[in-house]
Amino acid sequence: MGACPVLFVASNGIPSKEALQAKNPEEFLAAEKKMREKSAHKRLRETFLRSSKSPLGMVTIEKSEHILANYFDGEPGFYHGVASGDPLPDAVVLWTRYTPETEDATIMLELFIAEVDSSVEDQNLFDFESNEHIRVAEIEVTKESDFVAKVDVVGLKSNAHYVFAFTDGDKVSDIGQTRTAPALDEKVETMTYAFFSCAHFSNGYFHSYDVASTIKDLDFWVHVGDYIYEYGDYEPYASDVPERKAQTLPKWEIVDLQDYRNRYATYHLDEGLRNLRRRAPVIQIWDDHELTNNAYGEGDIFNTGAENHQETCSANRDSTDEEKAAAQCDRDEGNVKIRFNNAAQAYMEWMPLRRGPGNMGVIDITSITQVIEWGELASIVAIDTRVTSRSMEPTLASVFNDFAGFAFGNTNMSAYYDPNSEIRQTFDTIASGTKDRMNDPSFTMIGEDNFQLTMDVFAESKAAGKTWQIFAAGTMMGPQKAINMHSLADYAPPDSSPFVKDYTDAILADPSGFLFRAAVAMDLTDTPYNRDGFDGFAHERSNLINGFAQHTNNPIVLGGDLHDSWAWTLYKDGKMSGEPVAVNLGCPGVTSPGWGPFLGGLLTPLMGPLGGLDNVYKLIADNFVGINNGLVFADIQKKGFVAIKATKNEHIAEYILLDSVTTLTKYEDARRTSGKLTADFSCAVSLKTTAGQPGSLVPQPHCSAIEFEPVRPVVWELSVQGHSVKGSTTLKDCGYNACQFNVSSKHKKSPKSEKSAKGSKGKKSKGKTAKDTKAHKKARSL
Repeated sequence: MGACPVLFVASNGIPSKEALQAKNPEEFLAAEKKMREKSAHKRLRETFLRSSKSPLGMVTIEKSEHILANYFDGEPGFYHGVASGDPLPDAVVLWTRYTPETEDATIMLELFIAEVDSSVEDQNLFDFESNEHIRVAEIEVTKESDFVAKVDVVGLKSNAHYVFAFTDGDKVSDIGQTRTAPALDEKVETMTYAFFSCAHFSNGYFHSYDVASTIKDLDFWVHVGDYIYEYGDYEPYASDVPERKAQTLPKWEIVDLQDYRNRYATYHLDEGLRNLRRRAPVIQIWDDHELTNNAYGEGDIFNTGAENHQETCSANRDSTDEEKAAAQCDRDEGNVKIRFNNAAQAYMEWMPLRRGPGNMGVIDITSITQVIEWGELASIVAIDTRVTSRSMEPTLASVFNDFAGFAFGNTNMSAYYDPNSEIRQTFDTIASGTKDRMNDPSFTMIGEDNFQLTMDVFAESKAAGKTWQIFAAGTMMGPQKAINMHSLADYAPPDSSPFVKDYTDAILADPSGFLFRAAVAMDLTDTPYNRDGFDGFAHERSNLINGFAQHTNNPIVLGGDLHDSWAWTLYKDGKMSGEPVAVNLGCPGVTSPGWGPFLGGLLTPLMGPLGGLDNVYKLIADNFVGINNGLVFADIQKKGFVAIKATKNEHIAEYILLDSVTTLTKYEDARRTSGKLTADFSCAVSLKTTAGQPGSLVPQPHCSAIEFEPVRPVVWELSVQGHSVKGSTTLKDCGYNACQFNVSSKHKKSPKSEKSAKGSKGKKSKGKTAKDTKAHKKARSL
């Protein structure tokens, strides 16, 4: 995913602000070089001051160290919440992190888990006298796992709901809600889920997660990548909330294992994120920023790297800011294999996912492949699209660069539209070469093994009669061209169209507007702009889409990376038109900036004629939809997420969005303003895909599929009593690999103390005894 948005190309395909401001090709090339050298946005300040309301005080840090109780006024406890994920019919992974007083401490925690059953009152779920089905495990946590407790709980009932909590015998974690997947052959009436991408901590509060935590009957949620960002604080990219920027640990770009751990710790101080993680299990993959910007890998270290990785650095932490910028770094970033494995270990420690077998290129400690079967209704495949088998050239290439040089000296826009002009024919030649590279069959994003895995799972799903086959990817699959300034007035209301035309003509006539002229040429030649996404891997995309046509009933592709809201119909062979095959839903960023801040700022003079800034953004979105066949919906103004309700007959996706002011507002202030449980939000569109009509994506008259609860779950306020259970399981080494706790065996309870604290609530559901442990084994053997 990209750090910079609009017409110069970062990892989300959008050009940088510097490139937009270039006055000539030399300045453009210098901006490109600067982008390549500097997009790490690194800055180290040895001493930093936290907000007065932050749990962290003034600390001098030479290197990242374990976050201990001294960061929280000396009080040990559970500051980073609880989570669950990777749900199977008989198992789910549970997670927490404990903050101890000392680094060398060995902490014994207890895990309590109880099924939400109609035979037990909610308030008694953790009462040993009233509920004989409570299961308890002792867990040892140490600094080796960053004091994370990660437990794969097996032997559960299918399609059942559970509550869980951790305690140190004194303090109690948040109460978490989770559930198992339905049995493989179990009938499922509805499936409700939401998906997210691109959350930059310093660019806003994670209200999207908070709102999603109130979705009624939420079964699970999906994150398709850029869960964290790796940048230091050297440059102001995505730093609209200075207080949160000051809270970000560490201050430098994350490279070492503890760097990555502490960045996750920072993110999990956000209460919106903690609320969603405790509310329902997650299915999760990464994109690039969990590693570093524009990461790629094709199996060995010689074909692995990233735009934002410099093995050696001529600057150091005592260098001036200018020296760091010129060097692209403030320290040696070392061997890319070591860095990527550090990133992967921290990711697996902090995410409630099972360790997968095998490796992902140079990452040799795990894979993140997940296959989730949701009864008879759906199959979900989530895979790595970054470092297992991703080619370097498309990942780092800029399509704008191909067109920009020739566009600089040619301001005659009528010649762009004349197929017989020399200018147009030159652009046609440039486009032909660019698209040939995009269609190079040697370029791969997922690789043959992941391709075959996906097709095998979906073919089995289709044969079993399952309605939906869902493919979770880190980037967008829909082909997309950039904005066409020359045609923008065509989408304006008749009374304001002349003003829009005069304004955009002036932009295009100015020599400095060559990137926008390049975008016009790209539109006229049907050349997409983002080679880091599936547009840069068009041959493989064609194979995937054609595979979906053969091996699925109704394919849905989830994607992120671009920070804005998009929704496409995907056509056979990956073309821009033709036979509909699949749907690609693209969620906006939780906070990360997209096209809006740059295009909206550039076109603010149109506010008057168009009747306000909202209409300026609407005009831009209408242009995107108008010039991109298959693109059904676009929004570049707001942040948010996509929520879905699926049945045997339909898959309805509703885009839940929050305005920019809300995103920048603290939780208590946003809730006070809304007068509700969460910040204000709106549903921008409801898109229905009808079973039996692959690729259908029809806007509905209004949003009604997704409902939201007005209050928090009652079980979040449950009391948890500390007990010592005779014969209870003691678990060790519960870090990134997770340890297993089989709850099918009963333990004799022996109440030892009456200490209690508050915790949480969930909905009641009875499930079958998990007879299909083969699903569990299948997921582990992928």
